[in-house]
Amino acid sequence: MWSLRTAAKHVTAKTCTLRSATVGACCTNLELPNNNIDEKQNPSYPISIFDHPQRTSVTRPFSSSPLFFHSRNLSSQIDNKPTNNKTEGLQGFSDLDTDSEEKDVEDELVPESDDVTADEEESALEEEELIKKSYVKRFESPLYELILSSPNYTLEESLEKWVKEGNDIKKEEVIGAVKQLRKKTLFGKAFQFMKWLEKSEHYEFTDMEYSSLVDLHAKVRGLFEAEKFLAEIPQSMCTERVYRSLLASCVSVFNVPKAEKTFNKMRDLNFPPTAFACNQLLLLYKRTDKKKIADVLLMMEKENVKPTLFTYRVLIDTKGLVGDIPAMEQLLDTMKEDGIEPGIYIKYLVAKHYIKGGFTKKAEKMAKEMEDENLSDKLFGRKFLLYLYQQLGKPDDVERVWKSCGVNPTMDESLAIMWAWANLRKVEEAEKVFDEMSKRYRKLPQKCYNVILSIYADKKMFDKAKTLMNRMSDENIRTGPVVLDRFVAIYVKEGDVEKADSMLQSWVQKNQKMQNKPMYQTYMILLEAYAKKGDYHNAEKMLYLARQIGYSGRLRMYELVLSAYINAKVPAYGFRDRLRADNMFPNKNLTEMLFAVEPFKKAPVTEVLE
Repeated sequence: MWSLRTAAKHVTAKTCTLRSATVGACCTNLELPNNNIDEKQNPSYPISIFDHPQRTSVTRPFSSSPLFFHSRNLSSQIDNKPTNNKTEGLQGFSDLDTDSEEKDVEDELVPESDDVTADEEESALEEEELIKKSYVKRFESPLYELILSSPNYTLEESLEKWVKEGNDIKKEEVIGAVKQLRKKTLFGKAFQFMKWLEKSEHYEFTDMEYSSLVDLHAKVRGLFEAEKFLAEIPQSMCTERVYRSLLASCVSVFNVPKAEKTFNKMRDLNFPPTAFACNQLLLLYKRTDKKKIADVLLMMEKENVKPTLFTYRVLIDTKGLVGDIPAMEQLLDTMKEDGIEPGIYIKYLVAKHYIKGGFTKKAEKMAKEMEDENLSDKLFGRKFLLYLYQQLGKPDDVERVWKSCGVNPTMDESLAIMWAWANLRKVEEAEKVFDEMSKRYRKLPQKCYNVILSIYADKKMFDKAKTLMNRMSDENIRTGPVVLDRFVAIYVKEGDVEKADSMLQSWVQKNQKMQNKPMYQTYMILLEAYAKKGDYHNAEKMLYLARQIGYSGRLRMYELVLSAYINAKVPAYGFRDRLRADNMFPNKNLTEMLFAVEPFKKAPVTEVLE
């Protein structure tokens, strides 16, 4: 663990340094203070995880002063209880922290959560354990078929009738049905089914089912409703599993205050920190505040929480994202020394960051190593090689790996080659693969349309994109958040921002009763467009709508709104007070922008006279 913390010392690359002396001082004063904040009155108050009163380093991830963005107050002292790694992980819950070999069958009821705001590449590439699961035998169950075929408004009636006919509700069928509904992103139907089970007398609930319901509440009704539901769960069922389900739901939408509040609550209830909970914090801070990663590692070392494969994955990716290649390589070596073999996905991440950093020879060596080990593995090996050789600009190697897939490639391989051909400026080849998939499968899933739409958007082939959208409508393909995002991007690139805005509002209205909501980056695309135009009225509207739907606590949104005021050359009255009311503390860039639009700033001559 010490080597992990050493590798994490410079996690912000050029801007962040963590001295070992400071680390020692902090480790003896690590606390988790308690903040009893009424979430209703102040939903965005920044609750903290760690308090380091003796910290003198420039990082100051958890300063005791309330005047800084990274300020945090903490609650209770960390126990010195050892972590029970055997009970670790809500293993069906998150595709971000699972080990298929250790997966408990019961945990399949809990979701494989999506990293909704991840980079497009990362969200497109799943952990290899999850890829393996997509090739298992198709789940078949009369209960699942009944749920799938029944409309939402008659689902409960159909289930009651089914039970009265003498059919039993078996646990394995419930687990399998909910898992399949989640895979199809039918969270609303899964939620309705689980709520019926909860109030019926035909099934006994355990903490596993309550954990699943907490997550479904978060997905369908939002985090606030999930918290309310958790408070109504019988005390005997409020286990660590239930709380970590809420924690992962908070992390999935990168809601820092609620995630930290949930973690503090788990500590107040004397739940020992687990690798799953710590990994969720690492994932959260990887996206929101990399300076705090070192503090999470400190806590893991103090509590004897052993790093998992996912721990290394987050740290390696973090180092690669900031361009710290030596530290990334050190983490890879440490991982091997700890007896954890890097999987195909971690090797892909390392190779990808090599390419980004200009280390082409190292990337080619890693790709060759992956090819020697995994080219014959049709489950996931070739997919990653197609991505890598495309990024390396090697069309011959791309074609060679594609030919090794044979005449019946997997869907993931087909999607990978479509991206590869498109990025190698062979859009016709990508379209040919898409047409072959259309003939091979009776009905293409939504993700296939997402890929080809993304290609059309990137290549500005708007006519083909609109034609494909009409085809989707004819085939009753549900337009999900990803497709919406692609078309918003298309219209914005065309310069028709108003039409993109109208499409977003129309989609939200049609899906008010559904479980889906627009992606965060969809709002950001429109925010950036309005900011460039200096349309601060619509920029303010986008900020309001994004906050209403749950995307709050993000400084970038405020920066874009302020840019709209600057480009419009009008003052932003009360903007500094708004930031303070929203518990947002400006960084250097935002402070300079605030000064530029300050309506009552003093002229230099006035200051001299005073």
